Parts: sequence; structure tokens; C-alpha cells
Amino acid sequence: MSVDIATRLGFLGIEEADLAELEQLRPRFEAHAERFTERFYQHLLGYEEPRSLLSDPEVRDRLLASQRDYFVSLCSPSIDAAYVERRAAIGRMHDRIGLAPVWYICAYALYLGEIGRLVAEHHRGDATRMRRAYATFAKRILFDLQLAMEAYIDKRSEHLEFANRELAAAQRGLRREVREQREELRATAARARAAEQLASVGMLAAGLAHEIGTPMSVIRGHAESLENAVRDERSLWRVHTIVDQIDRI
Repeated sequence: MSVDIATRLGFLGIEEADLAELEQLRPRFEAHAERFTERFYQHLLGYEEPRSLLSDPEVRDRLLASQRDYFVSLCSPSIDAAYVERRAAIGRMHDRIGLAPVWYICAYALYLGEIGRLVAEHHRGDATRMRRAYATFAKRILFDLQLAMEAYIDKRSEHLEFANRELAAAQRGLRREVREQREELRATAARARAAEQLASVGMLAAGLAHEIGTPMSVIRGHAESLENAVRDERSLWRVHTIVDQIDRI
């Protein structure tokens, strides 16, 4: 994370002595954890999006167990790297199951309401300690919310970067396909033009063959008729020459 733990805690005004005071409330939190978790669960069922997520029994049981543990862990006197990682894991889990930030931000409001009640019961008659304890819990909730939100945003950013890379790859592939299709169209057009030219040449050749072949056949017929009409050798040679040249044509 970009800001170290000590700086974060100092900015929020969370001191070790205040955290140590919270541990005194652990037995009370443990005693009310099941009841609060059930009330928390019933509250979520009143809204469509979290209700649809909780329709999966495995997701529901895992969420309720994590909420129960989290509720009790708020009394822990220590905030270290392991604590920070556990809170960040909550944000990643919310991203994984598709729970939007609005729902767990609202959930923290439920926590603050329950914490206020338990603190008031524990410090009844000592308004100063009551206010200090509740203020520490509120700061801790804000700290945890900060960590969860950062982890959620980081995961969302990873998804967005991955989606952007996939989109860029798809665009490159599409451009490549367009180029290949354009080249294929050009090649097809060239083949079509060549075929047209060959067809034109073929038609021309067929026309020429007809135009030349027909009169040549007539000439050949008359030349062959002359073979029986001439007697001298020179004239006969000329008739044969005419026939040979007609065959050549």
C-alpha cells in the first residue's frame, strides 16, 4: 500500500492505549456476535442485490462466518501487517462475489449502531470512557473501510486493465483480419479481371476462327475441285500449295 500503517493510524488518531481499552469489550462482543450477525443477515435479505448473492448457501455461510469473526475482531488491541492483509482480503472477496461498495459501506453503519449500544452498556455511568471507546471504534471502522475499499478498487483496476488488454488484442486481431480480407478482395478482384480478359480473348479467338475458318473452307473446297481440272504438273503443284497453306492457316 502507498501509505504505511503508522501514518494511517496517526492520521486517524488511533493510539495503542485506545486500542487496548477496546479489548475489555471482547466478552460482550462475543456474547452478542451471533445475534448481531443474524440481524445483519436479515437486514441484507431486505434488498435485492445482496439477497441474490446470499441465495448461494456456500456464499451465505462464508459471509456470515466472516462477519461474525470480524465483529469480534474489532476488539483486537493490535493493528499490524497481518491485520491489514485480512481487511484487504475482505475487499478482494467483495469484488470476487460481486458485492458493490454501497452495500458494505452501509453494513459498516449497522456495525456502528450495534457498537454504540454495546459501548453504552459496558461504560454505563462513565460518559468520558464511553465517548472515547466509541470514537476509537468509529476510527477503526473507517480504517477498515479504507483498506477494504482500496483492495476492491485495486482488483477492479486489475479487471479493467485486463479488459483493456483483451480489447486491444481484439482490435489488433480485427485490424489484421480487415487487412487480410482487403488483400483477399484485391486478389479476388485481380483474378476476376484476369478471367474477364481471358474470356474476352477467348471470344475474340473464337470469332476470328469463325471469320477466317469459314472462307478458308470455301477456298479449300474450290482448290480441291481444281485438282481434277488441271493436267500439267506446275498447275497441280500450285493447287496443292493453296490447299497446304489453307491447312496451315
